Amino acid sequence: MAEKYGESMDFTIVYLAEAHPFPNFGHKLEQHKTMAERIQAAQMFKEKFDPKMPVLVDKMNNALMEAYYGFPERFYVIIDGEVVLAGDEGPHYYDLAALEAWIKQYNNKTE
Repeated sequence: MAEKYGESMDFTIVYLAEAHPFPNFGHKLEQHKTMAERIQAAQMFKEKFDPKMPVLVDKMNNALMEAYYGFPERFYVIIDGEVVLAGDEGPHYYDLAALEAWIKQYNNKTE
């Protein structure tokens, strides 16, 4: 989606608390205990998945995760600090088709 619509809006990933810490889910990452560990995990994410957008890192107090109910993942459209579209909890319940329809409609209004 970012590659398709990145010229008309900004896309950003915010790396939060580890959703599947070792050993519970078999991943090799434990829950982050320090900001340096969280930043390192975000860097590993970037290297593995090569997202075509910036990756920001939530603070250790999980302020963004708490404010936006972002765990385990969620998408939001924010314009001038106001949430105008909030996806359901991901990855199983959010609707990317609805997001794309919203983007198309928004782009048509602003052209």
